[in-house]
Amino acid sequence: MGSITRVGVDIAKSIFHIHAVDRFSEVQWKGKYSRNKWLAAIVKKVPEGAVIAKEACGSANYWGRELEKCSGQVTLATDLEFFQ
Repeated sequence: MGSITRVGVDIAKSIFHIHAVDRFSEVQWKGKYSRNKWLAAIVKKVPEGAVIAKEACGSANYWGRELEKCSGQVTLATDLEFFQ
């Protein structure tokens, strides 16, 4: 298993989908988590320094600040180029 370098997060009201790849764009982790468990899952599985992208939505800035506190580099994903 490779090291996770990029993570995409689809933010929803109650279920968050997570998709993580290594530097070769090979899928390393996929999952869906409840609102109160997804952040802990990222902290546990994603190495420090990995880029975490989330969709631009109403709560994106709040979750971005929460992720930056415990994980690392966070960006808003405005298109699909992030995973290409």
